Amino acid sequence: MPIALQPHFNVVHRAEFESERLDIAREWNLGVFPYFSLASGFLTGKYHRGDKLEGDRAGMVAPYVSAQAFDVVDAVTRIARDKDVAPAAVALAWLIAQPTIAAPLASARNLGQLEGIMQASSVELSQEEIDELTRLSDGL
Repeated sequence: MPIALQPHFNVVHRAEFESERLDIAREWNLGVFPYFSLASGFLTGKYHRGDKLEGDRAGMVAPYVSAQAFDVVDAVTRIARDKDVAPAAVALAWLIAQPTIAAPLASARNLGQLEGIMQASSVELSQEEIDELTRLSDGL
């Protein structure tokens, strides 16, 4: 019997999981371990509205790019600044706050990136912050 599910799910890629798999995870009490939790680096704040996508992951980031997604990144970055943590920590904290999520999967290519990921375990988002990110990313 399955005990876990590993979908593509993050704050700027929600619709697929929420419409097709969330009910299954709830019904079968599955632990969910979403991959691409940081949207291939898009949710780290290193990409900016209007800038040309460059770097090793530009091709992987391109599908996430939209005005609405940048609104989410702006909110993630603002919340991170207010909490004095990395944007990655806020994006992961939003995932951790979602129903059925056992643990988000995130990768780091260097120690500097790892620090932001590790901060997620101690970030507490308010219900208002969770709701804001959820509202801004609705439909993505």
